[in-house]
Order: sequence, then C-alpha cells, then structure tokens
Amino acid sequence: MAGPEDDIRRWCGGTPRALLTVPGITGLLRVEIGFIDATTLTLGGTA
Repeated sequence: MAGPEDDIRRWCGGTPRALLTVPGITGLLRVEIGFIDATTLTLGGTA
C-alpha cells in the first residue's frame, strides 16, 4: 500500500504488527503476509 505512514496506521485502525515503511516508495511493490505457523506468503515482485 502506498501513502504516508500516518495514513496507513489510520487505514489499519492502528499500527499493524511488523509494519515496515520505506521512504521514497510511491507504490505497492510487494506484500508479505505472515501466518501463525511462521510461514509467509509474498505477493508481488521484488524491489
């Protein structure tokens, strides 16, 4: 998701666990979803 960090926090109803923001990125590059069993799923490309 792209946007200012404060907007992301508002959209999510607070700070999502493991929120990582990177200045200068203007669009969605990749989303990594973590699951309770410690596996992850990455959607999108690499930066």
